Amino acid sequence: MRNLLLILLFLGTINCSNKQESINENKIKIALIYGINTTFIETLINDINDYKESNYPNITFIELNASEDTVKQQSQIETLITQGIDGIMLQIANTGIASSIDAYVKANNIPTLYYNIRPTTLQEGTYSYVGMNEKSVGYIQAQEVLKVRSNGNAVILLGDQNNESTLLRTSSVMQSLSNTQIKILATAYGNWYDNIAESIMEKWINLNNNIDIVFSNNDDMAVGSIRAIERAGKKLGTNNGEIMVLGVDATPNGIQSIKDGKMYATVKQDGKLEAKIIVDSIVDMINNNKNRTVLIEPEVITIENINEIEK
Repeated sequence: MRNLLLILLFLGTINCSNKQESINENKIKIALIYGINTTFIETLINDINDYKESNYPNITFIELNASEDTVKQQSQIETLITQGIDGIMLQIANTGIASSIDAYVKANNIPTLYYNIRPTTLQEGTYSYVGMNEKSVGYIQAQEVLKVRSNGNAVILLGDQNNESTLLRTSSVMQSLSNTQIKILATAYGNWYDNIAESIMEKWINLNNNIDIVFSNNDDMAVGSIRAIERAGKKLGTNNGEIMVLGVDATPNGIQSIKDGKMYATVKQDGKLEAKIIVDSIVDMINNNKNRTVLIEPEVITIENINEIEK
């Protein structure tokens, strides 16, 4: 946490020293591109735009949604560079295309900041990235369960297959439970969507009546699973015979589910802080052309601290 605070102070210092010169004297155009349109990403994009309007009103954002289409995303970037762009904030649609995109933007000297989804096929230190410390997420979920349960059967709803967040959120849950009496019965890819997760959960319940815990890689899938659990007449909770559901992102739907006594916990990905760091970082990259990686530490939200977190 101390290292994170030092990084934030460092970014703030650089931003303050360069902001007046770069923003007042130049009409900067920056692309804001996203590839996966989840509830959290919708909120994050809004936070990025809000922060820009409040702090960098002279910057022009060009917002593009690739809708999980890698060919479309590559075409968007090529068109932007041809038309003229000063920098790119990029949530990559699929890490498999990271190498080709990265080579293209570097060949054209366009500062590019990856956010939310790390381009894992690229060599560490050769790119800039802002996102959550994904390794902490599954650990936090597992610890919340272990506070109230010493045994039980669990399932895990995964994001998409080609995503580091999916891998790290899932593996850290499994590692944290490896020496406990909690058994992982099944995993399945819900691709971040509530309707897919709802269908998966319905099938799991029909196959096995002894599910005690649902670990979900995000809130949307957790909410979808809750619908299936309730439709099957199952109770949500921590007691024997009840099902605990844990999500990630602290989306409005996730927070409301906790307030309603349905979702047990979510792991907060601080979108407003992430938005600030993303925008400040890309502006500084345009001015100074330096790579940086910032990992934001998540925190757990339960009914016990939800009012404090929302302040």
